[in-house]
Amino acid sequence: MTAADIVVIFLAAGRGSRFGGGKLAATLAGRPLARHLGDRLAALPFRRKLMICCEATPEVEGFERLALAPPAPPFPARSPPALAKFPTHPPP
Repeated sequence: MTAADIVVIFLAAGRGSRFGGGKLAATLAGRPLARHLGDRLAALPFRRKLMICCEATPEVEGFERLALAPPAPPFPARSPPALAKFPTHPPP
C-alpha cells in the first residue's frame, strides 16, 4: 500500500465551544486556521482528500466537503463533561 491508496480525512465539524466558536474561521497570519492545516495536508500525496466540517468552516482548496450540522450537546452547556458522561457511583 502506498500513500496514493490512502484517503486523508480532515475532521473539522466541531462547535469550537472551548474556543468561543468559529475556531477554523479565525485568522492567523492573515488566513483562516482551516486553510493552514488544509494547505499542509493538500501537499501530501494522498489519492483523495475529504473535509468533514460544518457549513461555517471556510473552503479549503483541494478538499471535498461533507458539511454536517454539529449535534446538540447531550448535557447542559455548563455541566463539566466528565461528570455528565460518567456517573460518580456505579448503578446498583
